[in-house]
Amino acid sequence: FTSGDYTYSHADAHGCTQVDTLHLTINHPTYGDTTAVACESFTWHGTTYTESGDYPSSTSYLTNSAGCDSIVTLYLTINHIENSAFTIETSDSCYEWNGQFYCSSGDYEQTLTAITGCDSVVTLHLTTSVGVEDHEWETHVYLAPNPARQVTRIIGLREQPDFVEILDLSGRLVKRFKSTDLEVSTLATGAYLVKIHTSHGIINRKLIKQ
Repeated sequence: FTSGDYTYSHADAHGCTQVDTLHLTINHPTYGDTTAVACESFTWHGTTYTESGDYPSSTSYLTNSAGCDSIVTLYLTINHIENSAFTIETSDSCYEWNGQFYCSSGDYEQTLTAITGCDSVVTLHLTTSVGVEDHEWETHVYLAPNPARQVTRIIGLREQPDFVEILDLSGRLVKRFKSTDLEVSTLATGAYLVKIHTSHGIINRKLIKQ
């Protein structure tokens, strides 16, 4: 049947002809699509999915505005957390990675964002292999005062530095000097990395600005 008006003629109890009219409306189910991309899992109409796939809602039919079934298919892509690692061996005192400075051997993790939009956990296996001679040469070099408000000085350096850089913790250069007296009064309060460039190599020191 389709929607329309239908008549039915029949005799009533007195033998007279009676005509009944049926006004009929036929409603139909509706169909639709839903596309989703998620990390690790996705919950849809009370069901949690952890794998990519096409999932029709026929397992638990929905109802459209006409009161009929509404069958919707979910086209789902599940992306997962990515794990990776890399190894660095350096003869420098510190290694800079995404604005962070690591000054001793060890394993360090950072959580980044992959191109899928999900977390990407990256592990750094770091070995700082500073030679004995270099290590002895730089151990007596320090900043004083530290923390500092106005000026800090490089103490214990056997030669005039080629130049000195002060970087913030994002790795951005904020000051550069040609002497061992470092004027820091204009720096914002916080921690900085001081890179002392000499003919023997680079000495890294941490500075706290008050």
